[in-house]
Amino acid sequence: MIPVRRLSVSLPLVLLAGSLSQRTPADAARELIAADRAFAAEGAKGDLVTSLARTFARDIVLPDRANSGFARGRDAAVALLRRDTLAARSRLTWTPIRAGVSADAMHGFTYGYTTLTRPDGSVVPGKYVAYWEREEGAWRISVYRRVGRPAGDVSLDVRPAALPPRLVAPVRDAPSHTRLVEELAEAERAFSREASGGPTIGAAFAKYGDPTAANVGNGAPFTFGADSIGAAVQATTDAGSRITWAPDETRVASSGDVGVTIGIILIEPRAPAATPAPPLRLPLLHHLASRRRHAPPALHRRVAESHRRGTARAGPAFRMPRPMSSRTIGCGRPNEPAPRSCPTTPRRRARR
Repeated sequence: MIPVRRLSVSLPLVLLAGSLSQRTPADAARELIAADRAFAAEGAKGDLVTSLARTFARDIVLPDRANSGFARGRDAAVALLRRDTLAARSRLTWTPIRAGVSADAMHGFTYGYTTLTRPDGSVVPGKYVAYWEREEGAWRISVYRRVGRPAGDVSLDVRPAALPPRLVAPVRDAPSHTRLVEELAEAERAFSREASGGPTIGAAFAKYGDPTAANVGNGAPFTFGADSIGAAVQATTDAGSRITWAPDETRVASSGDVGVTIGIILIEPRAPAATPAPPLRLPLLHHLASRRRHAPPALHRRVAESHRRGTARAGPAFRMPRPMSSRTIGCGRPNEPAPRSCPTTPRRRARR
């Protein structure tokens, strides 16, 4: 285990001391992107493992593709980073290009571009998507995904933040939080069903995506816009495979407008092969479901997607939660503080 030095970021702490009436959603987004930039500036001075570990929340989740699962918790996440024997001698720098925050200013996201410099001086460009939560008053990354990208020009201009209409006080109510968790989890299950295993996955992306959505894609820049993402995903989805996914864990702000789901995407061959292969199980991190709770109808829409387009990496989007029939396990009791996240159980499909 490596020691984690707390990086002091004065701007968020100063602004948090004010009342909600003095702060705006734009203030909250500026605080978050300033925290990300401060971590990046500090990280440029050290190695990749130390730089990222400094940003991690206690319950950080990283995808562990090699084991078809996740590294959970700071110690496990650091161990996963150290599997790359060059990581401790490499340097990672990054630049966020967009931020978004929840109405309770306790959850948020950033995404942007990375540059990995190896010990031999070689450079690997990449992209990242980070889901943030406040931990002891400071922003820390709760869920994180970083991928490589082809070399090429990208814009580092900051895109308009994803903002709620207004800020509200955080709510500590376990039953309410349980309901929000299940709404988000069911929205993702519904999206997987509508994708029909792959044949209509592009249309579903376009339908359920926010107009400002971003996908890491396969090119140098992110792919922006729900229609563009939908077309790209459909074009690169193998018609001979069946793709389904479901959440195992859901994290959501108490204001219900920003959340993230964590689960497995399953890719199965439709037709039997001469030498049958087992289904491909890949970790699924669907970052940043943004629910427009203050404008009818209430929608869950994908704002940023950390999976590459294509058969092995197509991810879900959220919209229009319905009344839930599934249970949430171990997610608090009445009159107790709501937990930060809840495991979710798959909803049983209705017989047709």
